[in-house]
Amino acid sequence: MGVLSRFVKSSERNHEVFATWVALGILFLYWCLGFIVASVKRIFGRKARASKARSCVETSRCPATALESLIKESELRKLIEELDEVDQSSGNWSVVLDKRNDGVSYFAKRREPKDGGPTEYLSTTTFENCTAELLRDFYMDNEFRLQWDSTVLKHEQLALCLKSGTEVGRTVKKFPLMMAREYVLAWRLWKAAENTYFCVIKACEHPAAPRRQEFKRVKEYLSGWRIQAVPGSNACEVKMLHREDIGVGKEMAKMAFSRGIWSYVNKMEHNLRSYKSSGLDKRRKAKPDAVTLCNKIPLELERKDFFASSRSHSQSYGGGSADRTSQNGSDRHKPVSFLMQSVFLLGWAVVLGHGSSSIGSKVAAAVFMNKAVRRRRQLPRGGGHQPCRYISKSFSIHR
Repeated sequence: MGVLSRFVKSSERNHEVFATWVALGILFLYWCLGFIVASVKRIFGRKARASKARSCVETSRCPATALESLIKESELRKLIEELDEVDQSSGNWSVVLDKRNDGVSYFAKRREPKDGGPTEYLSTTTFENCTAELLRDFYMDNEFRLQWDSTVLKHEQLALCLKSGTEVGRTVKKFPLMMAREYVLAWRLWKAAENTYFCVIKACEHPAAPRRQEFKRVKEYLSGWRIQAVPGSNACEVKMLHREDIGVGKEMAKMAFSRGIWSYVNKMEHNLRSYKSSGLDKRRKAKPDAVTLCNKIPLELERKDFFASSRSHSQSYGGGSADRTSQNGSDRHKPVSFLMQSVFLLGWAVVLGHGSSSIGSKVAAAVFMNKAVRRRRQLPRGGGHQPCRYISKSFSIHR
């Protein structure tokens, strides 16, 4: 009996050791599989981004999921509502400035959004003896802006979607006593009846414009404007909604705006006259850009009563659904995810099935438990999908 008892105990210990090593082996296999998958995704991800960048920059073709759908008509709808001040739920406006001279007038007000973001400005600038086409071309001519706007150090076009007319670019600006700011934005124009033009501009990312240490990237930038003739006169106005965070305190930014904007508007008006007299507005028509590819505004947005049917489901300005893109991206990784989960569950089965009390088995069980908790925390609440970031960008055309 003694020999048999020792044999049984020895077999149990060997069985526990075997179970422990199997569990640890599966854990090691799980870790190796995760490392390999992450490495492959990084390698192929870099190749895909580089390929997409070459497609945008070298051929000027439009990646359907990146440029064509980057700025949606729903954002134009929301911009029109904001410019017409249909919805006042975002906060009350306070007047900042109201000045004028013989050539230009400027009226601006601001508010603090309830979401805690940057201060929003709503301004109307009216230029005498000016047409909507001239003002549109002046605003969108980045090469000429380099000549008269001393804050702009550099501008380059990154991509242009020939179908939607969405243009992307990068601009570097220099402000006093501050590190140079880098803007990577996207913008798109629409034309309405009676020579009225709309533009939506927002910040984004682009593979051809990686972040650089010598510049501070402006992450939050959202702007939009409407250019139209003033009825009963030869004047033209641009009404703009604007918000951006350049990385300084709100109060400092407010003070800089209040003290410097009127001088900037006068400088703009002076260069607008030079732009007209030099005929530079005709030069820009020689090459395609967001202006020459300007789309006609959707018919429903030209109707005076479109607000009633759209207010209940309008999106936040600058938004846009990316859920479909995120879902498609997650579906591509389902086979890999299933394989890793299978290895993970197999390890759990070995640990729990043998009920081992050895130290090695306890360590393996603790590690598997930790993995399970971490995976649970990473699951999106409500089964929803995390919004994906669109690849896109542009320069700052308004301040």
